[in-house]
Amino acid sequence: MPLPHTTPWLSRLLAASTLGAALLVASCQPEDRCDVGYRFSYGQCLPEPGAAPDAGAASDSGGADGIGFGTPCEDGISHRDCQSPTTSVCLIAPGTTGGVCSQVGCEQAPALCPPGWRCFDLSSFQPGAPFGCVPF
Repeated sequence: MPLPHTTPWLSRLLAASTLGAALLVASCQPEDRCDVGYRFSYGQCLPEPGAAPDAGAASDSGGADGIGFGTPCEDGISHRDCQSPTTSVCLIAPGTTGGVCSQVGCEQAPALCPPGWRCFDLSSFQPGAPFGCVPF
């Protein structure tokens, strides 16, 4: 049935445009962007909790050498479960209960981040937050 005050061809064009837009939006699932064992969260692919790292991923032996980086943690307030020589904070993504041990302040010293991690502006998730090392 045509819309009031429109011609039949305009009604069909509007219906087709609406259907096309709905299909386009439905086809853009961010979960499809990541490999198996990773989840799309806040614009990046992060390892699934408990997933084994792949062969190309950084080990948990980090800082410049990786020791402590990526260790699971839950205390995002006092960060007591992330006190190693190379990590000092528990980074927990908004909406989750657990995170990973990391380091902040890497914008001044990028070498703080081990291989397989990168320095990222955390204020894009929480205003006022510093730069920190995140896995990629």
